Amino acid sequence: MNHKRFTIIQGNNNQKEEKRKIFVSSYVTDTRLMGVIGMYIHWKMGEEDFYQIFHFDSEEYGFDNYKSIYGNHGGSLYVEKEAMMGGLGGKYRNINEDEARYILYQFVEMNKKLKLPLPEPKSEYKDLCSHLVSLSKSARENLMNKMCEAIVSDYQSINYFLMRSFAKDIDGIKYLTDEKELFIYEGKKPTTLLKNTIEKYQAADRISYVCESLIEENMKYKIKVTEIELEQKDERFYIMEAHERSEMIISPTEASFMLNRPEYINVYDIYDVTEFIKDIKEKKPHMLHNVHDSGQMFTEFNEDNRHVNNTIYMLNGDIYGVYYITNSDQLIMSSYHLNNITEMEKSLVKEDLKKYITLDEKLEFKESILYEFVHSGYEDFFDFLSEI
Repeated sequence: MNHKRFTIIQGNNNQKEEKRKIFVSSYVTDTRLMGVIGMYIHWKMGEEDFYQIFHFDSEEYGFDNYKSIYGNHGGSLYVEKEAMMGGLGGKYRNINEDEARYILYQFVEMNKKLKLPLPEPKSEYKDLCSHLVSLSKSARENLMNKMCEAIVSDYQSINYFLMRSFAKDIDGIKYLTDEKELFIYEGKKPTTLLKNTIEKYQAADRISYVCESLIEENMKYKIKVTEIELEQKDERFYIMEAHERSEMIISPTEASFMLNRPEYINVYDIYDVTEFIKDIKEKKPHMLHNVHDSGQMFTEFNEDNRHVNNTIYMLNGDIYGVYYITNSDQLIMSSYHLNNITEMEKSLVKEDLKKYITLDEKLEFKESILYEFVHSGYEDFFDFLSEI
């Protein structure tokens, strides 16, 4: 990719200066309550275009990824934008220049506070966050509304609240409590909500919700039971009361049992791994790509975050399917849902990826097994199955 820097032009006084950037447009994903957002900005610099793509994490990693494209971008803009923002499961919401600068400044300051490095090249965005843009209270509220998807149910509100609470995300908590400070988690560091189960109780004078939350804290698994009360105002659900009932440490085996779910797996032989990987990157740029000791994993996420709006929330509920390419030239295609694996099979044909592979076997497991294989040290899936 051509990361050409700002063009230098010569003035009458022989002093070099950068071309002025003119704001064209910007948008942000409405995924703030999931803890992450993506942001896109389009500038004009003279007669040429300049595009910036940002990835922000509101929990531990702050401003953690950045890409830019300058000038004639071809199809690379779409690929980079999808890679950074396409898998977040959100809609794009238009924002103005001040809002974009405000978001960037906040996350740059977060990195400074947590002593986290900023993505390179910093020179391409340092002017955008050199000072805090002043937004009124109503403007800040409007921006937060853009960054958050609509809260349409009690279950969705509760699951997001517990996610933000265990993540120690104060801004996220206040958004869900109508600025009320309800802090139910006293851990020193942010932790992850792995699973949450909600039970609704109707009493004569009130409705309450009892939640059983599985979290991993300091290498230990805990179940926390919380009682929550809500209030609906202006078609929004707000958390009004929340207190912890109990806490219990459980073993990794017990946690694994709680997280288990059926898994559908197709195993293929790959004829040309190099071309297959090249094509799957080009045709599915929105997938998350991770490299492991025994192969490469491509994770495809759902188009939205509707999994949060359920009585049972699971961290990996946003996963549509996984393509794992082993070092022994196997493709392990996996999903927790039969419909998804069927659609993934069709996608192989539609995306012209079927020409590289031959189906070996279709399997169904009562519990999830792919990630165990990935970390097992085996490179052949059938060798792994013969030993378990």
